[in-house]
Amino acid sequence: MPLINLFTGGGRWQAWLVAAILIAETASLTSSSLPPVLTVYDDYGKPCILMAATFQFSYPFNSTYSPRVNNASSSCSEVVLDLAANTTTISFEFEANITSWWLSRTTFTHEDTSVFNDSRLFTSKLRQSYQCDSRQSIVLGTTFLTVTNWKVQAFNFSNQGSFDSSLHCNLDPGHTINTVPIAVGAALGGLVLVTLVAYLVGRFKRRSVLSVTSGGYEPIPS
Repeated sequence: MPLINLFTGGGRWQAWLVAAILIAETASLTSSSLPPVLTVYDDYGKPCILMAATFQFSYPFNSTYSPRVNNASSSCSEVVLDLAANTTTISFEFEANITSWWLSRTTFTHEDTSVFNDSRLFTSKLRQSYQCDSRQSIVLGTTFLTVTNWKVQAFNFSNQGSFDSSLHCNLDPGHTINTVPIAVGAALGGLVLVTLVAYLVGRFKRRSVLSVTSGGYEPIPS
């Protein structure tokens, strides 16, 4: 089975490489029913990965997939979630450090050909899930894996078997970072600082002129 890295080579696949690694669309989609939670368990029956999402592939045809967890290839030791649907599989690999976790690699396989995206995506803190209800697409060659109602968590859990509190993506309504108040506050702070400096400089010059004209002493009124 050929496995092609779209970012370091791949012959004819390089012509299909698009500049954007992650395409995010701001339109939020609604779903009549929430997707089921897909889980990978360790040998002790504790989850190491929880994921819920509506998946859609642009290739081989635009269709919404209802994948199942491939327990034979999913693993807690390697922190991998493998999903299978018909002749198509999608694999999610996760990594972490002492403070955060992230999606480190996504592999798309259709029949006997695989492509993957090894960009770091969807970073969140440990004991925190990542959530994005808006539509996002991961670029995999000529294929777009589109996910909506996306919620995922890997590694550590405060409550075994359920998601921890979520870090929402900026695309979701109400979670976009608003930079206008920050800019206005910074401008006002700068204006106050300039005014204060101008006042202190003017006062220092006035005292200097007064000291020179009076020989260093203030005149005593007669």
